[in-house]
Amino acid sequence: MLEENIQGLVKLEDAICNFNLVEVSKYIPFKTKKVIINNVLEACTTIDKITKFKKIDSASKRLAIQFFICNLTTNIDLSQEEAINVYDKLRSSNLISYIYENIDEDDISFIENCVEEQIQEIYKVDNGIEAVIQKEISKLVDKIPDEKGIKKIIKELTKAVNKLDPEKLKFAAQAIGWNNGVNIDKLKKDVK
Repeated sequence: MLEENIQGLVKLEDAICNFNLVEVSKYIPFKTKKVIINNVLEACTTIDKITKFKKIDSASKRLAIQFFICNLTTNIDLSQEEAINVYDKLRSSNLISYIYENIDEDDISFIENCVEEQIQEIYKVDNGIEAVIQKEISKLVDKIPDEKGIKKIIKELTKAVNKLDPEKLKFAAQAIGWNNGVNIDKLKKDVK
């Protein structure tokens, strides 16, 4: 809990039974807003296993916004609860409405807008055409051998060329020439 003016913690079940036990910060300090925004983005962002693009789960985003606002602006002890269970209890008891009614609407809008702006930034920076091109270029660059690798390739090619039988090469050249309508033996005579 980030607010000094919120005193002792209240169990969620007690808060549900008696809303008067719940203390709510009327104003959410900027530092707390940043924590909520970062926690929400972390909770709802995943990376697709195939495309490697960042994806946003909108249901998790909504749940996370409400969970973290309730968690960080009230004296309700949510530390022992799973977020989805807390959300269901807060919604079914209407406690979430009570909490939201007691928080400055501008603070809630600020958080929701910042989360949306960050999501747009994620899509633009991480999933935009520039990012896709950069990822593909990085893959290609990773496949280019370093100096040691190039020397190894040259050495292996030299060995392979040295093992070639000149008679078989002559036959292969003739076959290619014939395939293209060229007589290799006649070319040799014309060149001399």
